[in-house]
Amino acid sequence: MVIGSAVFAGVVRNAANGAFPDHRSDGLASSRMSPPGAWSDQRQPLYHGIPARIAVRGVDPVVLDACWRHLLDAERHLSFFAPTSELSRLNAAPIQHGFHLTPSLSRCLRAAVEAHRLSRGSCDASAGALVSLWRRAVRDQRWPDPGEIAFCLSHTGLAGIGIGIGMADGTMSCAGLRREFDLGGVAKGVLVDEVDQLLRAAGAEDILVQIGGETSCRGRSPSGRPWRIGVQHPLLGDAVWTALEAPRAGLSCSTSGDYRRSWMIGDRPVSHLIDPRTGDPASDDLLGATVAISAGGKASATEALTKAAVFLPTDAALMACGEARAEMLVLRAEVDGVEEIRSAGWRDLEAP
Repeated sequence: MVIGSAVFAGVVRNAANGAFPDHRSDGLASSRMSPPGAWSDQRQPLYHGIPARIAVRGVDPVVLDACWRHLLDAERHLSFFAPTSELSRLNAAPIQHGFHLTPSLSRCLRAAVEAHRLSRGSCDASAGALVSLWRRAVRDQRWPDPGEIAFCLSHTGLAGIGIGIGMADGTMSCAGLRREFDLGGVAKGVLVDEVDQLLRAAGAEDILVQIGGETSCRGRSPSGRPWRIGVQHPLLGDAVWTALEAPRAGLSCSTSGDYRRSWMIGDRPVSHLIDPRTGDPASDDLLGATVAISAGGKASATEALTKAAVFLPTDAALMACGEARAEMLVLRAEVDGVEEIRSAGWRDLEAP
């Protein structure tokens, strides 16, 4: 949702009716020529309704078409749910070593390896078996038993199997047990950064790209002022908890939490965020975690680091963010309200 030059970190729907007013049925931007320096601001849902937005000044509509095509094509390669996607074929392969990768999946798996490193193992794209176990548990309304979790954990871990992506031949190199990959925790940030790169290569300087809770922005907003990115209030719907103001060099930020996606088993809510190190959902008191870096094109890093903010002890999460020159805000429920845990430099990013 847009309020002036503010953008909700995880919501871009029209406030009045929840629609995506700029969505076209063919999934592409208009082919009408735009005047030099004109703004284009387009929104549409991707991948089972995830909201996406591209706002940019002074770019040929052909470039925007290419950006939307890139996003729409990603599901063919990266979807965990589509049985014919490239990722699903990799997961089903009896021997994953030597599997030929397209550039799209290769880039995302490389990013997943880096996300695992940045997050100190709390963002692990090889945890697909764990996530599937919890999805079945919610569907069947039955808590997983410890043996099931232990089995999935034995088939989880990027570090343990030494995944590498062949730079020359585009094949996967892995040793050890097969893994079930789920790129849901890294793909949105990777795609945001890739679209940002496409627009930068076309000469754009004023850019906002957003997919779900992942955002990258640079330059100025259509108002001529800095972009403002709102952090959604965890308890009050579309209200804003706080807002970040992007410096001229840009801002990347990501939010993870259970604002709108809590699972239920019986009468107990269960987080959809699963710790790949323990097999357990995020703690019940977690409301949301936001990580920001003062530069555009870093959404893949901020997306990974939100998992560190969610799952690691506070000191370890702060250290992981500090090593990446990132700031973090974690909101947790308390009996009398909301506890705010933030890094030392977080306040410097907040809008005045």
